[in-house]
Amino acid sequence: MSSSLEQSYRELKEGLGFCVLNARTTIELKGADRAQFLHNFCTNDVLGLTPGGGCEAFITNAQGKIVAYVLIFCEADSIILESDADQAESILTHLDRYLIREDVVLTDRSEEMRQIYLGSGTWHQALSSPGTVEIRHQPMSHTRYDFGHRTVCLRNITGTSLPVFQISCLAEIQNQVVGSLQELGARPCSVDAVEIIRVEAGVPIYGADITDENLPQELGREDSTISFTKGCYLGQETIARIDALGHVNWLFKGIRFLNDVSAQPGTELMVDGTRMGRVTSSIYSPFLNSAFSLGYVRREHGATGTRITTSAGPLEILNLPLVDG
Repeated sequence: MSSSLEQSYRELKEGLGFCVLNARTTIELKGADRAQFLHNFCTNDVLGLTPGGGCEAFITNAQGKIVAYVLIFCEADSIILESDADQAESILTHLDRYLIREDVVLTDRSEEMRQIYLGSGTWHQALSSPGTVEIRHQPMSHTRYDFGHRTVCLRNITGTSLPVFQISCLAEIQNQVVGSLQELGARPCSVDAVEIIRVEAGVPIYGADITDENLPQELGREDSTISFTKGCYLGQETIARIDALGHVNWLFKGIRFLNDVSAQPGTELMVDGTRMGRVTSSIYSPFLNSAFSLGYVRREHGATGTRITTSAGPLEILNLPLVDG
């Protein structure tokens, strides 16, 4: 790891670091039926949200497979879906297929909006207005915040004791917001450092860690993404059946390589000629001081602490998140 990358990592974890993220997907839902419509097509309880609240969810197809992994933010007159880059077309195509007579307008705002990652560090102290105090310990909550007379949306995107804040703002004021952050003493950090933190926290991204072949329970995020009491939604039958009667065959886990040799994403993990896993994301973890990956392993190998020798070398299965925040 280069010294500059490690400095960015430390600044995001311990100081006042920020990073303008690569273009993420932002979709706006408006109309009187927006909450009920989205509620019918995702795994979490959208009807239970009030303005300033939010949740994680999976949008699923009729077979219960994952179409998208989204962050949902409830505003007074709209609902905002945020997801990984380049997901707008697939999400809009899927939802629009079922939009018939409902009063719902779906709009792709991805080009208009920018997200700035603030990390954990000491932002919870630097951003100390009454609004930020309210969202500090409420996962997925958000509030309006003034940066130099420019209003942004400030979000708490984790539930850890040191929340990870994220700013969502119009692309046209991004530079002014960045200037206001620097006036607070904040330092710009690299996207690669954010990627290390993401992988250590076990947060999946669509296209790398999730595809349309995955079932929600494989990701191990049921507590934050799935309501088993909300009633019917597209794909609910499969998901409820797994919860009540069965289990998934693959588990999303942390993988620590004991010989410190990193496996590239896409690497198949073989044991005696049989596939026992697959690597989806890989980093060098400063926390572990070793190579670390995310990936899927067969259920029989998925217990935390399991050590096994594979075609990619000896490894240990770790629980997620590896590091909070």
